[in-house]
Amino acid sequence: MKNNFIKMGLLWITLLYQAFALTAQAAPNLVVSSATGTQGTSVNITVDFIADGTVAGLQFDLEFDDTNLDIFANKVTKPPSWPASVIFQKSNPSNKIVRIVAGDLTPQPLANGTVTFSVDIKPGATVKAYNLTLMNVSYSDTAANSVAGTANTNGVLTVTAGANVNVPNVVNQAQATATANLQAAPFNFNVTTTSGTHPTIVVGNVISQSPVAGTAVAPGSSVNLVISQGPAVIVPNVVNQTQAAANTAITGLGLTVTTTNAASATIANGNVISQNPAKNTSVAPGSNVALVISTGPANVTVPNVVGQTQAAANTAITNLGLTVATTNAASATVANGNVISQNPAAGASVGAGSNVDLVISTGPAPVIVPNVVNQTKAAATATLTGAGFIVTTGTSVTSPTIVAGNVISQNPAAGSSVGPGSIVQLVVSLGPPVTVPNLIGQNQGAAIATLTGLGLTSSTNGIFSTTVAAGKVISQSIAPNTNVAPGTNVVLNISLGAASVTPVPTMSVYGLLILSLLLTGMVGLLRLKK
Repeated sequence: MKNNFIKMGLLWITLLYQAFALTAQAAPNLVVSSATGTQGTSVNITVDFIADGTVAGLQFDLEFDDTNLDIFANKVTKPPSWPASVIFQKSNPSNKIVRIVAGDLTPQPLANGTVTFSVDIKPGATVKAYNLTLMNVSYSDTAANSVAGTANTNGVLTVTAGANVNVPNVVNQAQATATANLQAAPFNFNVTTTSGTHPTIVVGNVISQSPVAGTAVAPGSSVNLVISQGPAVIVPNVVNQTQAAANTAITGLGLTVTTTNAASATIANGNVISQNPAKNTSVAPGSNVALVISTGPANVTVPNVVGQTQAAANTAITNLGLTVATTNAASATVANGNVISQNPAAGASVGAGSNVDLVISTGPAPVIVPNVVNQTKAAATATLTGAGFIVTTGTSVTSPTIVAGNVISQNPAAGSSVGPGSIVQLVVSLGPPVTVPNLIGQNQGAAIATLTGLGLTSSTNGIFSTTVAAGKVISQSIAPNTNVAPGTNVVLNISLGAASVTPVPTMSVYGLLILSLLLTGMVGLLRLKK
């Protein structure tokens, strides 16, 4: 019984110890160290991993707050006990962040360990304290489940100033030699170069340096070298030369040529308008000379002259330095003398002096007059007006062959080419002519009957005659055997016979004397009254 109590007590003690141990065990943790380094040197930064036995996978980013510090993956070391699958990678092109991924294909808990980063401090790094920040920290167990943990992000890298060095003299050294000397320790200079010409320093050697030799500067400072391209070349004057001649003159001096084109009203097509650099400029061998080559006068935009008079169109086109050629064509819509069409069309871009072809309207196209001779007046009128003509009728005349009412002739004649809407005059037949008979001496009634029978009309005048018996025809207005149109009027002069004579009363001599005395007395009285 006593042994059982002892066993029971030991069991409780064991359980309490295990519980206390589990309670006291800390969560996994990362701690960033702080360090101090000098410009142009390297310094180690450590991240301590404190394990709790549950973490099999680990990932974190270490960020620096300045690009003048640089981290290299091949300078990161891991704890020896960690599996080979630990990955170190830069995850930011500015060299401010490095990512650590630790784990194994057959996950086992990670032991305590220290990850060490070798940080290169650039020579130009600012002297100050830089923050070291842990980011994106995550833990996982052997089943890839997330595990809670902590991270101390208070690491600091303090950069201090390095001692100055004197710039060595590299003038007249070959560029490669000078660069190697300047980049070697303890200088670690950043070398930049520009080109220049020199009458005595050979191509590829250093003409000058900045800072000059002997200047005290910090390691890693910038030094600029001017590299010789040999003696300077004087750029020739090639303006207004042909492109081929200009190329020869320039390349013959060891220079290169590039060209662009531009219009010019004064420089002939294919000649040089301008050059850059200008003539007499000193340049390095192999320098480029840019030429602007003329394409001749600038193009002209063709104006719109359709519908304008020929004179106005000519002025508009020739004022722009273009020429004009014309042809004629009929148009039912464009007035005579105006432009129907142009080629090139309005808005086209053409060279100066180019020709513009114009088609000038001659008005509506001519119409052929139809033949209406021997048609009735009504039919002829309908035919002509249907063709767009205006019909008028002239004096009708007789025709021995054309029946009355039909067209004897037309003007213009059939087949004539005339403008639409022209006038066509018709002469209409009165039928065959009638010969006027001799009616002199006939009785009035017989003469009128004769004329009526021939289709003529008549009228009469009465005239006294002492030679022609009353009622007979003395004379006629139209002479016998005259051909006249049917319906013509013939005036007949009909005799009234001899005229009757009434005696005129006479006055005696005594009567005349008495009348004379009366008149004389009346005149005397009138004078007395005055």
